[in-house]
Amino acid sequence: MTDTAAQEISGHARSVACDGGGGPLGHPKVFLELDKDGKVCCPYCSRRYALDADGRIVEVTA
Repeated sequence: MTDTAAQEISGHARSVACDGGGGPLGHPKVFLELDKDGKVCCPYCSRRYALDADGRIVEVTA
């Protein structure tokens, strides 16, 4: 990934939980499985997650 703005979400895993991050303004918590390319987009809030070079799941913000 060449994106410079990323936040580490978890250790080495193939799924990530997303709740929209807005507390009561978020959405129901969903568990998303990364695709074969190591990426996934939340169907509720469109947050994008991907594996970084070290195999960690990060939120892609840029």
